[in-house]
Order: sequence, then structure tokens, then C-alpha cells
Amino acid sequence: MQNVSYLCNRNCYIPYKMKRLSWMLTAILTCGLMVTSCSYDDTPVQPQTDEVEALLQQMTLREKVGQLFYVRPEVLDTTIHWTTYDELMSLELQEVTERMKGLNEKYPVGGVILYAWNIKDETQLSRFISQIRALNGQPLLCIDEEGGRVARIANNDNFAVKKYESMEAIGATGDPQNAYECGNTIGTYLKLRGELGYQNIIITDAISMGAITNQYSNAEAAVGSIMAGADIVLDPRSYVEAFDAVFNAVNNGTITEERINQSVRRVLKLKRLYGLEYGK
Repeated sequence: MQNVSYLCNRNCYIPYKMKRLSWMLTAILTCGLMVTSCSYDDTPVQPQTDEVEALLQQMTLREKVGQLFYVRPEVLDTTIHWTTYDELMSLELQEVTERMKGLNEKYPVGGVILYAWNIKDETQLSRFISQIRALNGQPLLCIDEEGGRVARIANNDNFAVKKYESMEAIGATGDPQNAYECGNTIGTYLKLRGELGYQNIIITDAISMGAITNQYSNAEAAVGSIMAGADIVLDPRSYVEAFDAVFNAVNNGTITEERINQSVRRVLKLKRLYGLEYGK
């Protein structure tokens, strides 16, 4: 059984008093996952004749939107309310419940991210993974395994971008302008898709973090992420609110369905790469 691990850079303080598009581009992280190519804008791509394209044409809009969200298991239970991570830790949610299954019938999900409190031992984890795999949306399994400071682009000598000692050093200056400059710089060089021809999946960092939730609602963060070019919105605090916002944005014309299709194509390609056949 294969799982997908990803590395999110949470060491970067991102200023949120800039314009909406700017903060979204700053929050977007890249994950080097080998998937299909498509353009940054919502111009329809040439039809593909492979199985992914055939499957895409059969999917409902709700099924497509669900593929764009990777969530923690707790958000599939709307009776769970939390304000701090300590509260989630004490719950120790380590299985898929009937209540979670009920919500998932209407709200399919593309991926589930597990944290330390969701894992007890190998036996429990194996059972939990099987339950997650059976959810509507055939979710990929993710785990946050950073392992220290992360700067995959800046610390690579093959990229001529500005390097920063650490976010701690920037914070120690006490100057908000330094934080703004750092976030703006990183956000600019991570804006891969249109300017750098980046063809793989883009995942946001967790939109449940205070830096987001203190400034924007789940709805604003989710819609803004998709509009900024992200393929997967990670960890909304309220999945129902975030899902409904993107779904409604397509229905009211804020986001085109072709824009959704572009991301879903990449996600489905990724799932095929890891042996997951959507709908099977």
C-alpha cells in the first residue's frame, strides 16, 4: 500500500496585509509530483483521449471539487469543534466513524492528512488507512513529515533566488517590512506555473493556520487559493464551508469549470501514478 508524503514549509511567516492575490501566491507551495501538464489560465486544453480524460467527463462537479481538498479526518465530523491543536490531540480520532461516512457521502474528499494523534500503532494505522481508502473520493493519504527547516528552492544552488537565514532572524529585526519583503519575494519565485512553465501539482500550506484564519474565512481562503493557481487546498478548518464556497464559485461564474478540470486532471494523474483508480 503506497502513501504520498509531502513537505510543507511552515517556517516562513507570510504577511497577510497585502492584496488577496498576493497572499495566496505567497501561501502556495510546490510539490514535485509527476503529473500531466496544463496551462495556468482557464483556457480549455486540447482534449485528451486517455482514461483520465474519459473519467473527468463522467464526474459531477461535486466529485471534481472534492478532489481539490486534502483534509484532516476531524473535519468530516461536523460535531467536532476546536480552536487549538491541543483540543484535537485530546480527541485521538483514529478511525472513520459512521458520522464521518455520512458527511462524506455528500462531500467527497481527494486526500486525508494524518497527524500524530491520529496514529496509535501499526495495527490501528493499517485499519485506519483501509477505512480512509474506502471513503468517497478515493483519497490519497498524506502525512506532515517536515524534519526541520525546509527551503527546497532557495537552498538549491541551481536556483538563483534570494536566500534568507531563517524566519526567526527576520522576526528578531522587529520590522514588519522585512517580513513583508521576505514573503513577497518567496511568493514571487514560487509563482511557477505561468512564468516558469511549472507543470506539476501545487498545494497550499494548511489554511487552518492562524495567519490565514485571523484574516480570511475558510470560504475566502479556499476560493482564493484555486483562483491563484493551486491544485489542492490543504486542511480547511471547516471542510463543508470551504467545499461549498468553491462549488458555488463555479456555479456563479467566479471560477470556470475548466479551471477546476485543469487541477482535477493533475490530481487524477497523480492517483493513477500511485495505483489508485478513481471510481474503482
